[in-house]
Amino acid sequence: MLSPQRSLIIALICLAQSSWCLQQKINYREKEKQVLDQILGPSSYDARIRPSGINGTGHHKEWV
Repeated sequence: MLSPQRSLIIALICLAQSSWCLQQKINYREKEKQVLDQILGPSSYDARIRPSGINGTGHHKEWV
């Protein structure tokens, strides 16, 4: 038979494990966005700005 202390410890472990499973998963991209928004602030960062995607590192344009 289990002692009362062991029964209590097992019950607490089961409760702790079930509470860990109920926690929401962390969305790291959302958390990163929140940190950047806090650091940079709305006055110095505009989320709409994106690089143009034009690669200007080539030698020259070829006309075919």
